[in-house]
Amino acid sequence: GRIGALPDQGSHPGPLSFWALAPIYQLAGGSAWAMEAATVFVALVWIGLALWIGHRRLGRAGITLVATVIAVLIHGFGLSVLTQPWNPYMPLLAWLVVLLATWSVLCDDDWMLLPLLAAASFAAQTHIPYLLMAGALGLLGAGWVLARRRRINKPLIWTFGAFVLLWLAPVTDQLRREPGNLRRLIDHFGDPAETPIGWRAGFRLMLRHLDLVGGYGRLLTGQERFIQSGLDPDGRVWPGCLLLALWLAAFMAAARLGQTTLLRLHTVLAVTMVLTVVSMSRIFGVRWFYLTLWAWVTTTLIIVATVWTFVVLARRVRPGLTDTLTKDRLSWTLASVAILTTVSMVVVAPSTDHPEEYLG
Repeated sequence: GRIGALPDQGSHPGPLSFWALAPIYQLAGGSAWAMEAATVFVALVWIGLALWIGHRRLGRAGITLVATVIAVLIHGFGLSVLTQPWNPYMPLLAWLVVLLATWSVLCDDDWMLLPLLAAASFAAQTHIPYLLMAGALGLLGAGWVLARRRRINKPLIWTFGAFVLLWLAPVTDQLRREPGNLRRLIDHFGDPAETPIGWRAGFRLMLRHLDLVGGYGRLLTGQERFIQSGLDPDGRVWPGCLLLALWLAAFMAAARLGQTTLLRLHTVLAVTMVLTVVSMSRIFGVRWFYLTLWAWVTTTLIIVATVWTFVVLARRVRPGLTDTLTKDRLSWTLASVAILTTVSMVVVAPSTDHPEEYLG
């Protein structure tokens, strides 16, 4: 990262992404291709963790649901994004793990604090826009466990130990140098050279990332739609307003239905949406698309939570639909979407362009 002005530039908060890439990079030959292979390997680790969390929450149906989410995300971001070792891109799937692990912790699965910490630390150290959001969700998870147990249990102890280990390098760097990297980050973002875009523009930018029509409807005709929508931060917001209204209605319906697992997913997303507006409102300078690319992960889960709520509501209001909207049929529908989406990406994979071919 190049944060601040020369010659006193800082970097992003920590080295976890470098360390995560290093083993496969070295084993694969230390070439440009090896770096991309290492990037894919790290992405597969996050995919595996996400699927595991889905299984812990909903069994086989959870695996199918998370697999469908991942397939849609890969289609929306595009293969070029998820194979590049660029710091704004590498935490995208880790952010999915952060959200799923936070949901799992709120469902009283205390040991999910560890994958939450790992993914949150990776994301926050790799690209600073994640720092506020990942840190807040990590504190939410730890606070939830502490408040519910009313004592420090083994998951909290292990999580604290892992936290010290994962953040030892940034803290050591700060203690050994003056100004250290953390001090440079605090100085740069605490007193930015330009005025942040503010709450109104931040809220509007959030709505752009809820674009149900442009971001998701157009996935039927091509990939990388999340990138293309992000390149137009001043585009239409009515699709975002529509999805926001539907999600808020689903949130209230979930509260009345008494579906604890579903309601806690909505709660995690509600906290994340508040953090999203706060984060986006603090952007200053050019609103580069990569600064907010992570928001499409949140939006995808918002769509999942909304559809899930309306399915439960439909079965409750119309008991006759229970035989139609069975768990097995819904799982097969999701599996079909995941498979078709993945096959389409396999077809386009050989034609994927590298944006910086001359460097590789």
